[in-house]
Amino acid sequence: MDNSTAVRKALSVDGFRSNNFSAFATALEGMRRDFEVVKPGLHGGVHRAIGGTRMHSHSSNDPVFSLHHTNLDRL
Repeated sequence: MDNSTAVRKALSVDGFRSNNFSAFATALEGMRRDFEVVKPGLHGGVHRAIGGTRMHSHSSNDPVFSLHHTNLDRL
């Protein structure tokens, strides 16, 4: 599955069409209401697509990390 298809699929989750924050948050993480993981979620999917590791304390200093989380806040 290419990245554009993955993003379209992630945005089609019902939680993004809801005014309920809980439904939106679980959709953003790539889960359904029954907490079954739907791959990829917009949050974790981008982390996986970019690569790298979260193990380093300086990972959050990466500009791509900042842009990604700023975009999630925008959503």
